[in-house]
Formats: sequence, C-alpha cells, structure tokens
Amino acid sequence: MLEAAYTLDNFLKVAEIISILAGGGLVAFKLGRTTSRVEATLEMQNNILRIQSSEITELKIETKKLGDVLTQIAVQATRIERMEDDMRELRHGKGYTNTARA
Repeated sequence: MLEAAYTLDNFLKVAEIISILAGGGLVAFKLGRTTSRVEATLEMQNNILRIQSSEITELKIETKKLGDVLTQIAVQATRIERMEDDMRELRHGKGYTNTARA
C-alpha cells in the first residue's frame, strides 16, 4: 500500500509539472501570436505614414505653386491699375502723347 501511495504521489507531481509546462507553453504561444499581430499592425502603420508623408510633400509643392500663381495675379493687377491710371491721365490731357503727323 505504501508503494501505491508513492506511485500516486509521484503521478500527481508529474501531472502537476506537466500542467505547469503546458500552461507556460500556452502563455508563450499566445504571447507569440500577440507579438506577431503587433508587428503586423506597426508595419501597416509605417506604410500608412510613408504614404501620408509623400502626400504631404505633394501638398507642399502644390501650395508653393499656388502661392506663385497668386503673386503673378497680384503683379498683373498692379500693372493693369497703372495702365488704367495712365489712360485716365491721357484722357484729361496729362502726360505725353505722340501724334502722328500726316
């Protein structure tokens, strides 16, 4: 009977060790899966950031072009205003006119 007690005791100890190892293995497996998910998510976010970075660069270029166009429009408006002023002065007899002599 004493041998049976040792055998049962040894069996329970072995079962306990196996359950601890299995639980640890399960935890390690779940951590590995979680780690791979996190890595996949980080990779996806890096790709999104690269795309957004290129889009921001393109927007900066377009904004610069738009600023250049606005500057050209402002310069043209100034030139038109000066020409209108010159025409008004000429109508009122101010300024130089070169009349053709026939």
